[in-house]
Amino acid sequence: MGDRKPLHVSHVQATIRCSKKKHGLQLRTRSGGHDFEGVSYISESESPFVIIDLANLRSVQVDVENEVAWVQSGAIMGELYYEIAQKSGTLAFPGALCHGVAFGRYISGGGYGLLFRKYGLAADNVIDAEFTDANGRILKQKTNGGRSVLGYSWRRNYRVSFLVATPSFKTKSDYVKKPIPEIGFQGIWSQLFEPEARGATLNFVAYGGKMDEIPESAVAFPHRKGNLYKISYKIRWREEDNVNSERYIAWMRRFYSYMKSFVSKSPREAYVNYRDLDIGKNNEDGYTTYAQMSSWGRKYFKNNFDRLVKIKTKIDPENFFRHEQSISPYFG
Repeated sequence: MGDRKPLHVSHVQATIRCSKKKHGLQLRTRSGGHDFEGVSYISESESPFVIIDLANLRSVQVDVENEVAWVQSGAIMGELYYEIAQKSGTLAFPGALCHGVAFGRYISGGGYGLLFRKYGLAADNVIDAEFTDANGRILKQKTNGGRSVLGYSWRRNYRVSFLVATPSFKTKSDYVKKPIPEIGFQGIWSQLFEPEARGATLNFVAYGGKMDEIPESAVAFPHRKGNLYKISYKIRWREEDNVNSERYIAWMRRFYSYMKSFVSKSPREAYVNYRDLDIGKNNEDGYTTYAQMSSWGRKYFKNNFDRLVKIKTKIDPENFFRHEQSISPYFG
């Protein structure tokens, strides 16, 4: 494993070209510290890989007059909020709840926060973007979406995981479309009192508002109209208790199984920024069939999954950018 910290986008281009063409190395990319399964810095495959750490690519440029900002992938959300506040007392951005989340991975998963019921997701406010593809080329694309509070652009690599895992916890997610009956909550409470659940938390995030007005196909994130709320489940344990980690993970899996009848179905939807390898993953050799990918791809992206497969097949047909749950080209 090698680790590169580029200072300029040209360094990213050079690393991609060198890794792919000269050494045949895989690439992992990270920009923050919150990938729940750690796919930005670890691999289940034995193949060597290079990490591109985008921590130095964290420029934030705010244009108050035009109500836009240019944000690089390595910047954390708190830095964006600070730069906006330094220049304006009236502008804001519908960003993350956690100020330490890095912009790159947050935005690529949709990105929700306290303002998303009024202004939509962070990704709904993209007006321009710049990518580096698997051949090291810079691709530029403007979108037709309107601005909301503060439009922005951002610089990032083609879709891979940008963040790194924090140890000693397991997370899953669900979307709820009908009220959970009282008896369902009684079952929830009883399981939360089990010994393994002392570090468990459930977060209920209400949907509706602007989210009901934006089509599911607007961006890759599809969870729009019809959702009452999203639930995130998290189980934590102390580092010194890592020897018992399987007990806590088993509790989470039992709890997730219990919730099956109360949440979305066909598919059982999940939020890609709360990555969960339990719902499916790619083959270690990087060649995963469409049917295999669908087992988890439709949970994250619903009908947008097909469009993402087509884009991947066109832009990265050799599957250079990949990890355990990345979208693969169409292999049949």
